[in-house]
Amino acid sequence: MNNAVFKKVIVNMIGVVGVTALPCSLQAASFDCAKAIIPIEKLICSDEVVSKLDADLAGAYKEAAEKINDKDALKQQQRTWLKEKRNQCSDAGCLIKAYRARIGELTASALADNTAAFSSAKKLRLN
Repeated sequence: MNNAVFKKVIVNMIGVVGVTALPCSLQAASFDCAKAIIPIEKLICSDEVVSKLDADLAGAYKEAAEKINDKDALKQQQRTWLKEKRNQCSDAGCLIKAYRARIGELTASALADNTAAFSSAKKLRLN
């Protein structure tokens, strides 16, 4: 193999490795970034911190859903948050604030609901 052909092969291999590695580093979002269509999804996928927060939020939501009694209310709150908070953001800074606040809300509500359930169970055992 001559030197020019060898260089082309190496450049192509580096390009393929670079392109395939890129989605992996940004694919922390709770959805497939390759299928992102709407601007907010593209914004989430374009920022590594926001993408990670999106995945963290999905985990916090799942955990809250497992612990909270009123799952329908939780779903409605999440839809409202998406529409009125997250989807109103136009930059990563806004999304970071929105995600951090929502993760805090979900964590607090799951803890509060779990604590209330524990207190109720404890009262039943004492009676």
